[in-house]
Amino acid sequence: VSILYYFLVNPLLVRAVSLYTSHIEFSFVIGMFYGFILIDLFQTLGVSSRIRKLAKDNEIVVTYLKLRDELALDIKNNRKAFFRMPDGKDIREYIENIKNHHQL
Repeated sequence: VSILYYFLVNPLLVRAVSLYTSHIEFSFVIGMFYGFILIDLFQTLGVSSRIRKLAKDNEIVVTYLKLRDELALDIKNNRKAFFRMPDGKDIREYIENIKNHHQL
């Protein structure tokens, strides 16, 4: 395995590192790429925290286990409404209430 690494993988890594260190343009592009990834990560975390706050403010609590059990029961009973809240109501009612409440 070490021989395969030395003759196959190592030359590719050496070329990649030399390309990165010798060309400032390539380094800039890679830096921009990682910058966009970080910006996207922070935006995603911000959106998820707002969704969590919205769910908490409107007392919408869906745990994975309850949702899984409801879906399994719906599938077992051949119901068409797979997206139900744990209290049995259709999730579309909750979404409409939230839209009306927050004027989305």
